[in-house]
Amino acid sequence: FRSQFITWGNYFKDLFLSNNSLSKTYVDAAGNLNYIDKSSHNQFNEENFNKNKISLLWCTSLKVDVINTYKKILKPFLEENSDVEIKVRCHPQINLKQFITYELVDAGLLENFEFSEHANILDAIAEVDIVLTVSGSTVFLDALIANKPVFHIVNNDYYMGSLGREEMTHIENYKELDEAVAEFKLNKKKF
Repeated sequence: FRSQFITWGNYFKDLFLSNNSLSKTYVDAAGNLNYIDKSSHNQFNEENFNKNKISLLWCTSLKVDVINTYKKILKPFLEENSDVEIKVRCHPQINLKQFITYELVDAGLLENFEFSEHANILDAIAEVDIVLTVSGSTVFLDALIANKPVFHIVNNDYYMGSLGREEMTHIENYKELDEAVAEFKLNKKKF
């Protein structure tokens, strides 16, 4: 068994090594995001924005966060906004598709939900207008790379410091989500 210090990606590995005298072989990068040139992904697609419905990619994480997000934010928001569709992308380690479909989402609102089956997160992000994520999730980095607006559900149990704080719209309740989506509809290209 060999001791190592693990960082999230090469950027943090280099940052860590620049601030101490440890050997490069002691530090290993894991979870490294493989980003491509932004210009090769769908940044602003005029055709997508002329449609009648706004689509949000809801990237799920822990079951408790899914329950809270749905009950406190998405359910009341969708009850007042029929022109919004939710594409759900379950966390690769926590597939909650059956739970969301058969236990959580009310039957009357289920028609607003669809599950993304893309293997690549960037492909899932490319086909929506807005990415909806929670504290602690790194999906916002993928969305920012793809030049998509990120609505961050503040769940108060953890946060990644100031990383991405200024680049995201923070949502604490369904009224804030309603206001943010209304603002997006008015200023799609500027958002």
